[in-house]
Amino acid sequence: MRQLQAVGMQALAREGTAMQCAQQPLEYLASLSNDADSPLRCTFYRNIHHIDPGIGVEDATYIYEPLDDSTTWIRILELQPSANPTAPICCHLHSMPISYAPTYEAISYVWGAEPASRLVQCSGRNLAIKPNLHDALMRLRLPIRPRFLWADAVCIDQADARERSHQVRLMRRIYRDAAAVLVWLGQDTGGVAGEALEGVRSIRRGYVPPVERHSLWSAIAALFGAAWFWRVWVVQEIVLGGAQAEVLWGDEAHAEWMDVGFAAAWIRSAGYQLMQRHAMPGVFNAYMMYRLSMKEIDVPPVTFLRLLTLTRQFRCSDPRDRVFGLLGLPMEEVDTDKGEVFLEPSYAKSTAEVYVELARKVLDKMRTLHLLSAVQHGLDMEEELPSWVPQWDRCFVRTLAPSDPGVGTFSAAKGICIAELLSPCADALLLHGIEFDTLTFVSDIIPDKHHSRNAARFMTSLWENHVKPLGSHLSYPSLEKAFCWTLSTGKDWYGMLVENESEHIADFDAFLGDRVDCFAPVDQTFYRAVITRGDPERFSEAASNGCGGRRFFLTSKGYMGVGPPTLRDGDRVCVLYGGIVPFLLRLRDGHWKLVGEAYVHGLMDGEAVDSLGQPDGGKGIVFEIR
Repeated sequence: MRQLQAVGMQALAREGTAMQCAQQPLEYLASLSNDADSPLRCTFYRNIHHIDPGIGVEDATYIYEPLDDSTTWIRILELQPSANPTAPICCHLHSMPISYAPTYEAISYVWGAEPASRLVQCSGRNLAIKPNLHDALMRLRLPIRPRFLWADAVCIDQADARERSHQVRLMRRIYRDAAAVLVWLGQDTGGVAGEALEGVRSIRRGYVPPVERHSLWSAIAALFGAAWFWRVWVVQEIVLGGAQAEVLWGDEAHAEWMDVGFAAAWIRSAGYQLMQRHAMPGVFNAYMMYRLSMKEIDVPPVTFLRLLTLTRQFRCSDPRDRVFGLLGLPMEEVDTDKGEVFLEPSYAKSTAEVYVELARKVLDKMRTLHLLSAVQHGLDMEEELPSWVPQWDRCFVRTLAPSDPGVGTFSAAKGICIAELLSPCADALLLHGIEFDTLTFVSDIIPDKHHSRNAARFMTSLWENHVKPLGSHLSYPSLEKAFCWTLSTGKDWYGMLVENESEHIADFDAFLGDRVDCFAPVDQTFYRAVITRGDPERFSEAASNGCGGRRFFLTSKGYMGVGPPTLRDGDRVCVLYGGIVPFLLRLRDGHWKLVGEAYVHGLMDGEAVDSLGQPDGGKGIVFEIR
């Protein structure tokens, strides 16, 4: 440590250090390496002069030298200049303590599924990189001076699991300390980059283009359709460097990240009709990243579980990266500025080991059952992991929790805290709760908003064939309202708990259109009056977010609800203490399997708890869930 401090004092004593770093990076690094006691001395020359005599450059493959200390050292890529835009890429990799890195920019990009087929000259040897990174370096190369960059695919030895694990811990500092984060969206294959980025700039300036400008909104949709908006690693990269981030697309187009993020926020908050006309699912991811980047500035951080839930739809090639890729973000449980991490990253552990360790830690830290709402099995219940452990690489439906739980949420357990007991084995979870009801009817999977006409027909069929015939046998004073709330899981198009009930019902009726006559509401006059004010697209969005991809069900006590695709007749409706929603459990071989979370109209606000001791109420038991 004293040696590093001494080197730091010597470096700071040099006149115009920052200017030298920016204008003469190679000479600056060489000057540091000339100090007899500098930790950069051997590393600098090793990385530049490491071609064995007798080996031709065309036959030499770049070989990574181990970092002196992969917990505190990084590699910086020095991109050599060229005035010829088609000239081959030449670069150097320099190893050094992160504290002594020169001014550099960090690249945020998508690796892509293509193999590493492009060769660049790295310190005189051939280094194979993927096409998208090669395109980024071609765009970033300057004509007359070198440029210092950091890119994970080349600055980390991807074949060294130990180094990768250590470097994950440094990601926060790498992107936070970068002079700028350069977001590379890839080549502009559609020729719309300039128009799209000018469009988002205009939205931030206060001018929102009319919906009729089809070509412009198509260009903006193409922008938010870029693969970059779906890579899990870019979340922390843009959150940590958002204020200084620049978005680059194609050969020339560019914009500030804040322009892109602000436009995404506007579209997400006010443009549901626009999204019905121009599919842009990536806008939700962009909006989420923009919000998190604002939180980095002046808003308290969220829990790690919340981060996992918000990013579940993102993609990565290694399932463990769904966890490791978020560890550098600010979060409620640990101080990431001090180098603390929620979970120690280790690529030596299997995906199953990482997910089980994470689940145990979340339960211990949060002391709630919010974790169980993240369990998704798909069509069949998986047996690889305990049923209560979320498999973060599987995302079939959105969570039932409102989009902003801090504003309003469900309370199925009526605030009763988790009471986890000592498990009989490592795979089991013992929880107190209420066994309340049994499923007697389960529908096919409900279509999502991409099949809105099919969804409307499907919902009408549910009403005509399964809900309406039961009439007074169901436990609701108004079947119509219960059905409406069930299909939207009690939330509006934005994902918040419904506040304007008459508007929500009007939207529902407008969504079903001329099928309104199939209903027999208590107050037909009211329904007829509000239908003209209803917005069918608004309810389509609410229903798709709520029940799309789920199954509708009825219970033996006359309740209706929606649950995950894997549910079936005979599954039990239960309320577990510490949870905010009911859960569906399946009894098997003397223990329980967690099927998933459920919306059950009439049980979302503690009604099952109130029923204890009543003739038709639930019974309190201890669940052994495996």
